[in-house]
Amino acid sequence: NIPLAMTPGAFKSGTGSFLLVSEPTASQLENQGLGRLATPLAMGRWELPIGTYLAPRELVTAKPDLLQKFTNGIYLAQLWMARHSPKEIAETIHPHLPQLEKAALEKIIARYKQQGLWTLEPTPRKASFDLLQDILISARQMKEKKPFGTLTETRFASQAVRTVKLEEEKEEK
Repeated sequence: NIPLAMTPGAFKSGTGSFLLVSEPTASQLENQGLGRLATPLAMGRWELPIGTYLAPRELVTAKPDLLQKFTNGIYLAQLWMARHSPKEIAETIHPHLPQLEKAALEKIIARYKQQGLWTLEPTPRKASFDLLQDILISARQMKEKKPFGTLTETRFASQAVRTVKLEEEKEEK
């Protein structure tokens, strides 16, 4: 068992024949000629949320307008990314990730788009929620499954999908 932060270094030094890493580490190792992508796990037959946002119940009750604005922003980003090329996305976000070369960032984004890692809407799905719980239970981070509605709140995502439009969509109507 090697601590997660040390696995790329251990792999570079010859420990192990394969490595499970996320981006940008996978692309960096590939670009350095130290390995190649064997199989993207995202291409499996499952759907797993790669981003989950948590809010205390008190915040959900006290500031639903704040959470709706946040969710609207997430959905707007999802719409924008679905309609733009990896190159356009890389050019837009590169100033926030200066440690990555723009070409590498574009490659990562293209890979993520090809693998379908970014969903087209923010609404959580029961199947992906159940899979996440299975993983957390196997990792002993959760004791037992909870019903979908007890740990998920779909009203903000549903409202965003009904009301949020990109400016270019508004102009088309």
